[in-house]
Amino acid sequence: MTNTATIEAKLLRLQDVEDIKTLRHKYAYEANIVDGQSGNLKSFAALFAKDGTFDVGMGIATGPAEIERMMQSLTTQWQCAMHYMLNPIIQVHGDHAEGAFTGLFAFVSDKNPRPIWLCNIYSDTYVRTAEGWVVLDSWAQPGRDFTQGKFGFWIQGSDELGITDFSFTPK
Repeated sequence: MTNTATIEAKLLRLQDVEDIKTLRHKYAYEANIVDGQSGNLKSFAALFAKDGTFDVGMGIATGPAEIERMMQSLTTQWQCAMHYMLNPIIQVHGDHAEGAFTGLFAFVSDKNPRPIWLCNIYSDTYVRTAEGWVVLDSWAQPGRDFTQGKFGFWIQGSDELGITDFSFTPK
């Protein structure tokens, strides 16, 4: 490989990594809920391949239409839900890629104004299409049930964190 070809290959790989990071960040923005208003769930679902799979521990959906319906059922009980994607590790192999992101989430409901903080590790696969990179599969710790468990919250006026149980049922 010539020096120019090597540089071009490295630049393409760097561009692919940045495009996948942007895709994951769009995922987070479209999944956010602010003042009871969901992000654009149609745009969220369009980030997935036609046969893409979405599993975040509250059910599995395949394809953009099913993913959009599932997201509509998951967003009804939250007043605020913020999604942060951190620590990306992305491996590009031509027109396919794998990625891992740490997800950090803050949720607030009308019933409980204290934020519920959750975190997980996403394991994703991506595929390059004519339109650019899309999510082929997104898994949040496969086999883990995220509809119940423990959450932590800050106790106002102190430097303490509280831990309590939670459960939630997608509508």
